[in-house]
Amino acid sequence: VVVAAKSVDAHPTLPGTLVDCVEEIRAAGGTASYIQVDVRDETQIEAMIQHAISEHGRIDYLFNNAGAIFLAPVAMVPPKKFDLMYQVNVRAAHIAAHYALPHMVEQGFGHIVNFSPPLHLDPSPGMGPYMVTKLGMTRIAMAIAEEHRGDGIAQHAFRCVVRENDGNDQRVLRRGARGERASLVASTLALGLRCS
Repeated sequence: VVVAAKSVDAHPTLPGTLVDCVEEIRAAGGTASYIQVDVRDETQIEAMIQHAISEHGRIDYLFNNAGAIFLAPVAMVPPKKFDLMYQVNVRAAHIAAHYALPHMVEQGFGHIVNFSPPLHLDPSPGMGPYMVTKLGMTRIAMAIAEEHRGDGIAQHAFRCVVRENDGNDQRVLRRGARGERASLVASTLALGLRCS
C-alpha cells in the first residue's frame, strides 16, 4: 500500500498521520510506504505513481479520495475557490488515472475508485459549483470504464452519504446532520468490472 496525502504532520483536531497509517498497516502484517503529495501539482502525482511502481512493482488499485469542498450558491463561490475544487477533485483524478492507466493496462488488471456521486439531474442549490467538480469525476470514471473495457481495468464512482434509518433513499440528511436517526450508507457505481 502506498499512502499519499498533502500533510505529513498531525492535525490539531484530527487523529492520525501518514506515518501512523503506514505503521498500522505494517503492524497488521502489510507492506506500506508513504509519499507526501499535493494533488494540485502534476509532477507530484506522477512521482506518486512512480513511487508505487518502484516500491511495489505494480499498481492494482488507485483511490482518488482527495477532495476540496466549498458549499455556497453560485454567486457566492469566488473563482479562486472554484478553481481549487476543480484542481483537487477533477483535475487530480484525471492526472492520477493518466499516469496509472499505462501500468494497469500493461499488467492486465487494475481498479480505479473515484469518490464521486452517480450522475443525476438534481439542481443542487447551494452546491452547484462543488457538484460540477464531483460529477466531472464521475464522467471521467465512465469514460475510463468504456475506453478500457477489454483491458482488465475496472473504474468505480463511489460515494458515502448520511441517510435516515427508515431506509428511504430519497431523504439524504444535509451536511452537518447529527443524531441517532442518522447512519452512514455507502453506494457505489461499478463501471466496466471484469469478472474472472
